[in-house]
Amino acid sequence: MDGPKSGGKLTQRLTFTIRKNDDRSKRYCRVLLYGNPGTGKTRAIGQVALVPDLQPILFIDVDGGSSTVQDADNIDWVHDIYTFGQLIELSRALIRGELEYKTICIDGLGALYRQQLNVQMGQSANAGSDVGIARWQPGVPAQQDYQLAHNRCTSALDLLKSVPANVFVATGSSEFKDATNRVHKRADLPGQMAERIFEYFDYVGYLYNRVLGKEVQHIAQFVEYGGVFAKERSPKDGGILGAALNVSDQNVAQLIWKAYMTGIKPAELTTTLNRDDQIAGDASPTAVN
Repeated sequence: MDGPKSGGKLTQRLTFTIRKNDDRSKRYCRVLLYGNPGTGKTRAIGQVALVPDLQPILFIDVDGGSSTVQDADNIDWVHDIYTFGQLIELSRALIRGELEYKTICIDGLGALYRQQLNVQMGQSANAGSDVGIARWQPGVPAQQDYQLAHNRCTSALDLLKSVPANVFVATGSSEFKDATNRVHKRADLPGQMAERIFEYFDYVGYLYNRVLGKEVQHIAQFVEYGGVFAKERSPKDGGILGAALNVSDQNVAQLIWKAYMTGIKPAELTTTLNRDDQIAGDASPTAVN
């Protein structure tokens, strides 16, 4: 198919944007980090403040963990997003160019999902039977509540893919067992959402702590799926985790950004970072407490 011809004029305004595919710096990286409390998720996404290419930054604090990065420069804050509808509102403002940020950080995707459920239940309780959601117990989500929250979460994440900014998301983790009784770690989202979450991100990393005597190490393992821009991003088993990478003294955001800019696939990320001094060696030590 021929490319666009020079000299032509559009007869009407396009509702979409055409970008040339000749510069990776004009693309945007999507990152999800998940793990238990205290494993360094908030600190890791807050480390974008130490990467000049990722500034300025908007940090959406859903989980109340912003004290971890509150002293970082070049970060603006949002503390009052409670629903996916508000996240959609923010995304649309970014797409329209009304807000200009190079990076959006969302701390607490699972917490936002739970807040969405609470808001829905409050609204339907006030509206009575008009909403059409019947519950066995007051205050306990029904299947329709989960489906509605799932749909709104999907809509928000779909729109977030169109935002002209890098996106770093942190959330908690949960466990499930497969048919062979093998335990898998995945993001703390219910049902199919935990499986589908992979398709929205270029890199997905699981963070945990490893205790060696009196030393506590922050460890990252990245999910090995197809690769950047790959279609096969929904592993049914929660994803195969790659080799462990000690990130205690590393700027995780910078590591991922450099890997993205050099086109390293998720399945190759940990191995490459462990062996390539050019990428892992000059990453700044953590300066965000």
